[in-house]
Amino acid sequence: MRILYCQTAYPPSAGGAQTHLHEIARRLRARHGVQVVCHWSENRTDWLRGVTVHAPENRGYVHDGVPVRQLNFTAAEKKTIAPWAWAYYFAMGASVKRISSLLVKKMDEQIKDVDIVHAGRIGREFLAWAAFTFARKRKIPFVLTPFHHPRWQGWRYRWYIRLYRAADAVMALTQAEKNILTGLGVAPDKVRVIGHAPVLPSLPAAPGYFGPGGPVVLFLGQKYAYKGLDQMVRSMPLVWSAIPQARFAFIGPQTSHSRRLFAAGKDQRVIEKGYVPESEKMAALADCAVFCLPSRQESFGGVFAEAWSLGKPVIGGNAPAVAELILPGVDGEVVGPEPEELARHLIALLKDPGRAQQLGQAGQRKIREKYNWEGIAKKQEQVYQRLISGPRA
Repeated sequence: MRILYCQTAYPPSAGGAQTHLHEIARRLRARHGVQVVCHWSENRTDWLRGVTVHAPENRGYVHDGVPVRQLNFTAAEKKTIAPWAWAYYFAMGASVKRISSLLVKKMDEQIKDVDIVHAGRIGREFLAWAAFTFARKRKIPFVLTPFHHPRWQGWRYRWYIRLYRAADAVMALTQAEKNILTGLGVAPDKVRVIGHAPVLPSLPAAPGYFGPGGPVVLFLGQKYAYKGLDQMVRSMPLVWSAIPQARFAFIGPQTSHSRRLFAAGKDQRVIEKGYVPESEKMAALADCAVFCLPSRQESFGGVFAEAWSLGKPVIGGNAPAVAELILPGVDGEVVGPEPEELARHLIALLKDPGRAQQLGQAGQRKIREKYNWEGIAKKQEQVYQRLISGPRA
């Protein structure tokens, strides 16, 4: 089987969607032909401009044995598509068609033998539509993993919802995500729930990442507002009133929102870092007392699985997928948007390390029993085989 994966960002770009696609691709590469097309190999936040007029140079590279081709526009092509990029929100259909058609032409020229196309959608991606059009031209199946956030509904997202409905199969990470997708008009029998899993370090993390001091509450992720950054910052004084020595660490790619949020003078109990390599991320997880990501939007929340794999208690926001993943009082806690509620749970866990350890160990057992990449890759492979051998919708 010859598989083509398409997604705006691919490792070494960091993120749950990038990790998900790559961990499946590198496992299936052991028994199938696999190639990847992407725009970015680094972390960026300029979604619309970054895939059009500010797209990086074209290049090819290999990541963990997986061949990757960055597919972007020349300087002349950027001038041609610039009006359509700027008009995206006013003439979305025309913009999607014009820009994706140019990508399809490039794919036709550079990609030859393919049996199935699988796209991951993590933003305003003309590449996802190009992958669909390319598959239809070749008369081969098209699979989509939308990594769908609950707010991606309504008029602004109508062209991508059309893509969900048109795909031959749609991969969901949770049952909650499947419910949302079917509510958007995706046929239930096209949606397969496959889950997500942690990327475990090959070597144990070096101890003492944060150095001496009070217990650390750790945030890991791209620092967008929807990740609950403001709520966590507002909870800090409440936690300090009960546990003055507690420290808060915020690690992950910066955004304009986080730069504004952390621009003021910092308390020495606040640690903020940008992107860090995987080994450093796992060292931070291993040394924290509680992992906290009170996000309002997630399609799964793979970093919770990583924290559990190291036996850490977790606190998540009440996004549908996260609320399905975490069992409150059993392996973590789920909170609403109020900083007072978050502070109450943080104080309880920091004051009772024994209970915190119990929650973390329960999460660790869950990961061992339910979430592993080999099983996920096998589910994905079964979908491919069924589509290639049978009729499509």
